[in-house]
Amino acid sequence: FGSVGQWYEAPTNTWNLPLPSQTAVAYAVTVPGATQLGPWTLSTTASLLPVELLSFTATPAGDKVALAWSTASERNSDHFTIFRSTDAFEWSALQRVPAANQSSHRIDYAEIDAAPSTGVNYYKLRQTDVDGQWTESDIVVVDMKASQGGYSAPYPMPANDVVSIRIPEHDNVFGVDVIDASGRVVVTGAVANVDRLLTINTEALPAGSYVLAVRAESGRRSWPLLIAR
Repeated sequence: FGSVGQWYEAPTNTWNLPLPSQTAVAYAVTVPGATQLGPWTLSTTASLLPVELLSFTATPAGDKVALAWSTASERNSDHFTIFRSTDAFEWSALQRVPAANQSSHRIDYAEIDAAPSTGVNYYKLRQTDVDGQWTESDIVVVDMKASQGGYSAPYPMPANDVVSIRIPEHDNVFGVDVIDASGRVVVTGAVANVDRLLTINTEALPAGSYVLAVRAESGRRSWPLLIAR
């Protein structure tokens, strides 16, 4: 395969599409008309940067969930698929959204999940190229359970070294427990929070599925917790 150069435009956070009429020899590419200073990348023509995903978010919107994502650039992108799960293991396709195919500037996408499940909803975004290859985003989570009394769902999800929960102003947290699949408490203790943000260290936990339980003045609350390594 041939090689091409692509230039990164920092002010707009964008990988520009390759300039035309490039020539390549072993270990070198000549880009005629290039006047830009800044980072460049060298790629084969078969593996140009396909889609640069800037963000993927899910936010409660009443009894619905607002889903939004942004790309900095797209090349040969065909479509996006939003997947939803209630346990972060079994997934179902929720919506398919056409992609831009070719773009060198930021594009913002937005969709609505009109009927999320009661309780915790996990979402992920799959980007599929015109040749059928695909990549997936990190998982994001939304808690639609009214009984959680203003607590956010744990994030990020899946977690790695730390996981956080936003605490409502009207409640005080006394401690936290992380429980494994056998029902054994593997993390426990009193915790401190800063600006109503509770952060739990999970770096010693093996990858797997857990329950995160918070002991608070208003009672005990729990969420599923997924650790990835």
